[in-house]
Amino acid sequence: MSKPCLNCGDPVADRGPKRVARAKFCSNACKFAYQRAVNIENGTGRLTKTCEVCATPFTYYRSVRPNAAFCSLSCRSIVHSGKLKGRIQEVFKDRATFTKSMRRFLPSECAICGWGEASCDVCHIIARKAGGPDLLENVVMLCPNHHRMFDCGLIPVEDVRQARATWLLGAAAH
Repeated sequence: MSKPCLNCGDPVADRGPKRVARAKFCSNACKFAYQRAVNIENGTGRLTKTCEVCATPFTYYRSVRPNAAFCSLSCRSIVHSGKLKGRIQEVFKDRATFTKSMRRFLPSECAICGWGEASCDVCHIIARKAGGPDLLENVVMLCPNHHRMFDCGLIPVEDVRQARATWLLGAAAH
């Protein structure tokens, strides 16, 4: 005597006395289809959502990510850094892209001392963690020593702004 399959209703094949009592499906395909249907009904299966940043559809399990809103960690970090730091996220996707672009626009010498023996640092005048935007107007090239001194507060912001202005005028003249 065979039982009907829970998914399709076809008879379950007789596989011996011990297995017949446990068998509920006629095949693995029916078992997996039944599990997917039950999971969707219960809300425990894979769900599909659209990423809030890049609008890419992604799937997730509600039990693993109950508040899923982003397709990846990079999309999450874009929103997270914007919320925490008030930064403007317009042109540049990440810090490396911004730094590389600024090195193309600015002369590679320190605005304060003129040092240019090796690559200088791209320094934000208003720090990123204080809400400073990733804009050309907010950056200056400083040698590693002056950059550290500026970050420690040993060089006032007004002095750096003045050095940047005279440095850009001198660079434009060359």
